[in-house]
Amino acid sequence: MKCKYCNEELPEGIKFCPNCGAETGAYSGAMPGVGETPPPQKPVDFGGWDAPEDKPKPKAGWTPIGDGDLMPSGGYSSGEIESPRFVSFGEAIKLYFKNYVNFHGRSTRSEYWYSFIFVYLISQAASIIDREIGFSFLSAIVLLGTLIPSISIAFRRLHDIGKSGFVYILCSAVSLLFVGGMLLSILSQLSGHNYASNSDYASMIMSLLGTWLILMLVPLGLSIYLIVLYAKPSQMVDNMYGRAPK
Repeated sequence: MKCKYCNEELPEGIKFCPNCGAETGAYSGAMPGVGETPPPQKPVDFGGWDAPEDKPKPKAGWTPIGDGDLMPSGGYSSGEIESPRFVSFGEAIKLYFKNYVNFHGRSTRSEYWYSFIFVYLISQAASIIDREIGFSFLSAIVLLGTLIPSISIAFRRLHDIGKSGFVYILCSAVSLLFVGGMLLSILSQLSGHNYASNSDYASMIMSLLGTWLILMLVPLGLSIYLIVLYAKPSQMVDNMYGRAPK
């Protein structure tokens, strides 16, 4: 069969001429392939997605809880549901006492450092008053009253940058061991020795000073390491310790 407009040779049953596009008038009402079972499609890899319109699968240990939100499969514990906030000085003090014994969840950089300044200021004020009355009463109360919340906020600050709170425990324990070693060294040098001359006594003092400097390097280094961690910005995504700050 030929096209009546351009004389192009046409296959049987075609509706339009492939050369000029004219209708052939010989359309049989059936198209090739209609009603036939299509060939099997090769599966497409969407790079970890179930389909282009679907969301990515959450990592193991996380459960979807809403439109784009995730939570740990075991659920957030008390204090972790509320997102940490970038706060003012007054709000930081409120959160400091509100989360007095809360070692879970996260605390932003502003919450931690405003609380640190608050504790420093009241400690200095207590020391001044104690010097006036000649008795370290208020300083002891401030120390005992701020010890637990200061440790808990350190935990939450580390959680906020994706670190475990046990980093604080490890650094503190190692520092205490070295300080204890320094004190034992000083006591061993002072006990059971008779110094016949000033030169012997001066030699002992230099030995103690060298021991003190060496043993204090480790606690000093660990303290600087923790300060660097506390100064890091928040992780702006949900992590295993709680929601992202807002």
